[in-house]
Amino acid sequence: MRMYPRYFIINSIVWDDIVMTVNLNSFLGYVSCVTVGIGYGIGKKYAAVAPVDYSKAIMWEAIGQGICIMGIATSKGSVALFLLRIVVGRRHIVLLWFCIISTPILCIITTTLLFLQYRPTSFLWDHTIEGGVCWLNFTNVGLTMGGKCELTTYSYKADDIPAWSAAMDFVLAILPWHVVMGLNIKRKEKLTIAIGLSLRVFAGVCSFIRTYEDQSLSSFYEYVYDTVGTLL
Repeated sequence: MRMYPRYFIINSIVWDDIVMTVNLNSFLGYVSCVTVGIGYGIGKKYAAVAPVDYSKAIMWEAIGQGICIMGIATSKGSVALFLLRIVVGRRHIVLLWFCIISTPILCIITTTLLFLQYRPTSFLWDHTIEGGVCWLNFTNVGLTMGGKCELTTYSYKADDIPAWSAAMDFVLAILPWHVVMGLNIKRKEKLTIAIGLSLRVFAGVCSFIRTYEDQSLSSFYEYVYDTVGTLL
């Protein structure tokens, strides 16, 4: 719906349109992985799932979470690139470029560490592998950069709701007010535009809510059952 008028009517596709399309595809990839994981047991109790399928369910959920973490970069990037087309202040431009550059870097680091924190990587979802080790406490890294992970016995927790993501959501939601309120247009029009551009604040609120819910989980053998709420 966004690309059709941009391409066929306005005949002008810009970078924020392209990045948003990439973000849509990352979300579809995340949903696809979770859907496959449901076939293996996501949403079911440990006793109701075969051990082999349980490992595959965790694997597909982990892959989906990795894709979703990378989706943070494209999501924030698209909004920031759009705002770059309307801001004029140097400080605003620097802030937006900081968001555009820093978020992908942190997301790449987080996703990489998510899968490399265990040796071998498959030990992340299959703890029956002999000789498997965890060399990194990913919890603090994930909460700061791009996700959250806790490991106990068959307990892996990865999420795309980090403190950084929530902070960037609020920055991108508040910044339009500084820009629009300075325009030489009617106050009613200013408010309408500013509110429309700052709806991303709801994403930040959802980030905090889901982070709080994640911290209340203490899953051991019931990971694919207890984490259903975090996948919605």
